[in-house]
Amino acid sequence: MHQRHSRDFLRTCRRSAGFTRCEITRLMGFENRSNLSRVERGKRVPKLEQALRYEFLFGVPIEKLVPGLCDQVLNGLWEDIQSQIGACDGAKNPKSKRKCDILRAAKERIESMSS
Repeated sequence: MHQRHSRDFLRTCRRSAGFTRCEITRLMGFENRSNLSRVERGKRVPKLEQALRYEFLFGVPIEKLVPGLCDQVLNGLWEDIQSQIGACDGAKNPKSKRKCDILRAAKERIESMSS
């Protein structure tokens, strides 16, 4: 589905940029280096704020930082869209048509990411 990164992708980003664990712990808002280590080893998913900080600091989109979680979210959303899109057939109300357009566009974006 998505380009996979090794479990230590975050550690690789940190090391290649020359940051120490202590520096990144502070920059990312971790309580301690143990929490950073768990995230770098893939044992824990970073909080949204931490993931955004990684994205802004290293210029790497969140979906590449935590690809497994993103795949899980996209698959779940795609299934939920599939279950609701059937109600779009014959929608006449402008609000309903707008909702259907949003669902179809989201489905297409997800499918294009999968290929």
